Amino acid sequence: MKCITFSLLLFLIPIVSQAQRNSLRLQSGLVHCSFDGTPMFNMKGENHSENQFLYASFGLGYQRKFANQIKMQTDLSVYGHSFQTVDRMQIFNGHTYPIYTYMAKSFSDLQFCFLKTIPVSKAVSFQYGLGPTLRWAYYDYSPPVSIPSCLGPDAIISLDIGANVRAEIAYTPVKWLTVFSQVNLVGFAYRFQSPFEADLQYLLLNSRPLQLNFPSLFDLSLRVGVGINF
Repeated sequence: MKCITFSLLLFLIPIVSQAQRNSLRLQSGLVHCSFDGTPMFNMKGENHSENQFLYASFGLGYQRKFANQIKMQTDLSVYGHSFQTVDRMQIFNGHTYPIYTYMAKSFSDLQFCFLKTIPVSKAVSFQYGLGPTLRWAYYDYSPPVSIPSCLGPDAIISLDIGANVRAEIAYTPVKWLTVFSQVNLVGFAYRFQSPFEADLQYLLLNSRPLQLNFPSLFDLSLRVGVGINF
């Protein structure tokens, strides 16, 4: 029995010594700001008809730790949501009715990031870094036919290439578990549209002096998640 116990200890020592080199991460984007006129918090308001608090934004990531507090992380995330924006009001039979413009967007992001870690305490650390981003996106807006100033195709499919910059606070109470909160900014320099779709034209609303920047080339998000370290 002693020989078996000693053998198990010899087998577990290398695994425990590398317990924090790898991390499998699950995350959710609680807040997304795309600077395109859609609400940052998807709550019911004067100009939006939906009343759902959280976005459909989830991701899976893998992080590898190297020497000198340098880490490399790969993330695959998905996002999907729709909005109804009040464009103007109409009066019919003495009653006021809103005219909505429907907008929807969904995308899959593949992000790579090189991170620098700064220990704050034994269990808390601050991480920051940047890296390239690829996005496969689908955008849709369907304005009412009664509004002639709403132009553009019903749907846009594009491949976007850009970069991500992030900052993160991570809390590791035990070696195998990390809880983190992250601010992630994504910007795109190149957009390649599907050759089978119409050319991109931004959506213009009658009720606003400026057009909506939809779909936007930027995405600022607040993400929270957990990591399993091994």
